[in-house]
Amino acid sequence: MEKKIDAILSKMDTMEKRMSNFESAMSNLEANMSTLNTQVLHDVKQLSDRMDGHQQSIEFLERKVRQRNLIVFGLPESVDPLEAQVLSLFKEVLRVPCSTDELEYTGRLGKQSNRNRPVLVEFVSFKKKQEIYARRADLPEGLHIRNDIAPSVRARWAEERQGAQSKNSKRDRPLSGSSGSSVNSPNPKQPVKKPNPPPK
Repeated sequence: MEKKIDAILSKMDTMEKRMSNFESAMSNLEANMSTLNTQVLHDVKQLSDRMDGHQQSIEFLERKVRQRNLIVFGLPESVDPLEAQVLSLFKEVLRVPCSTDELEYTGRLGKQSNRNRPVLVEFVSFKKKQEIYARRADLPEGLHIRNDIAPSVRARWAEERQGAQSKNSKRDRPLSGSSGSSVNSPNPKQPVKKPNPPPK
């Protein structure tokens, strides 16, 4: 009988040691997982910071390239050379002297359709582009000129405008009850109580 009890106690001791080893292994695994998770989060943050830095560099370079560009809207589609049309617009309508040597590139944007496609004009110098842009108010109705803004910048501007409009709408919203009347205004259907007469 004692031998059986000793055997059972021995097995229980062995089980306790195994459980202790298992708990120790689990604890080490959790510690390793925590360390790994911290390292992964650190690496992800570093990668995100690098991506943000690269995106800013790309946007900067794109702005530098586009700052010498203008987009002309409303210029009719014609069989005449596009560059000649653009130069005529600058010289005869805006009264700004401009030659072929001062243009890097002119081309229509988008696929041909029944509408007048915008015209992208790339200038050799930023100064000449600004000279043309400064006279845009002299354009006749139906023609207008705009700076060439990067799509990412336009998207960010749109988000900022939407955020500002949302804040303004919340700030200007009047306090009202469920029926649309002022919270502090009396209910016209509720009889007004007359004040009690003073005691005699």
